[in-house]
Amino acid sequence: MTRRCYPVSLIWLTILSTSLGTSGLRLGAQEIAYNLTPSHELGQELWKIPISGKLTMSADGKRVLVACLADSAFYMVDVETGAYRKLHSQFFQDNTYGITQYGIDQQCRWLVIQGTDLRNGVARPVFRVEDTETGEIVLEQEPGITIRGVSQRQDRLMSNTQLIKLSTFELIREYPKETPSGLGAWFDDDRGLVYRARPREAQEIDAETGEIRRSWTVRPITFHMLRPSNSDWLYVFSTETDGLSGGSQNLVEAINLVTSEKLTFTRYFWTLADGFPWFSDQPQCFTSSSSSCFAIGDDNTPHYNAVWEFDAESSKSAVVTDLRFFYHDRYQAKTLVITPDKSRLLHCWAVRGGDSSILRCNSLVPVATSAHENSSDDSSRDVSVVQRDNSLTIELVHTNSEELITNVQIFTSDGIVVARVPVSDASIPVTFSIGHLSSGAYRCVVTTTGRELFASFTIVR
Repeated sequence: MTRRCYPVSLIWLTILSTSLGTSGLRLGAQEIAYNLTPSHELGQELWKIPISGKLTMSADGKRVLVACLADSAFYMVDVETGAYRKLHSQFFQDNTYGITQYGIDQQCRWLVIQGTDLRNGVARPVFRVEDTETGEIVLEQEPGITIRGVSQRQDRLMSNTQLIKLSTFELIREYPKETPSGLGAWFDDDRGLVYRARPREAQEIDAETGEIRRSWTVRPITFHMLRPSNSDWLYVFSTETDGLSGGSQNLVEAINLVTSEKLTFTRYFWTLADGFPWFSDQPQCFTSSSSSCFAIGDDNTPHYNAVWEFDAESSKSAVVTDLRFFYHDRYQAKTLVITPDKSRLLHCWAVRGGDSSILRCNSLVPVATSAHENSSDDSSRDVSVVQRDNSLTIELVHTNSEELITNVQIFTSDGIVVARVPVSDASIPVTFSIGHLSSGAYRCVVTTTGRELFASFTIVR
């Protein structure tokens, strides 16, 4: 894979932020660090399976729901192995009866759909809740609603205007009717809350009683909200031009739920112009780890498959990946999701059939730093790399006796990490197996107690 490096790697932006505390309104300056150099790139392909479509990953990164476009079916996929199975409910995509609307909880356990049942040749609207582990239809009835958020742990469903007990469809609370489309809701299962997006407002609601606890003024159009499990920050992702602040869109607001402090990420994309980027339109283009949030989208040509990470606690934003995929001789956007630990990336084309209907899982590996890329650096004269059969021996030369090797990494010519060898024994030289490596050119990066050294070698099998 060809990796493109961008001249702007770190941009500092100072913004004013307000927070409301017990002593009144406090005004202070905040600096946000924007790192625009991708930290990870695509590694080895781990598996591929003959389905593709819209992807939703569980919060723990272990399962993925695929709304398959080729056969209008839902599939549950194991991220580790690629094992998949077809679910009972259908994902209708035909032009006659429209697109099935669906939602799923954070554990990818309860699937909620609203669509059209075609049994016996008669079309009828249906609302169905399926347990994806047992295949049991928990609830099925005709009334249709607009699905905004689902929680299996809280046994709750949020629609445009209602909070509902999911297993019985019992109404818990009615809310004023919303007219703008695309407004969402997100259940904070760890705390028994639900965050609801309204025009110009984000609401915090008690999932048990339906009572509104707090609300904040946000940008007029919002799509999704997330709170990392170990964080005090609620992230609000804006997806349309607000019409009030110079046409800016897709800015990310973070609200501290303890201090009410606000932080706005405004320049985390490359164009540095209002109107970009566009967040992906797949169901789950926003995910989180334990302390930060991720967003997937594109920043105009050629940044079609960018993944950004936001950390309001440290006031930082960084690009996780900026991948290039070709389709019909052009760069194109793919449907993709990443695991919370940034170890794997799943991707597929949003197409119906043929060879392109394939979901692939690749390892996601750190990008080699610039210190590893200068093959004429004089420091390489101080390390010796000798290959014998399926082993590699590394030894320091022309150095003092106090310098020791602490770590060894092997990279491909594309900068992909294929081996990491921590050195706990201070004795040198260091010898380890490379039998798992195929033929090709490699770069060896040796970390010592005082510096980094490197050397190249080639395997011919």
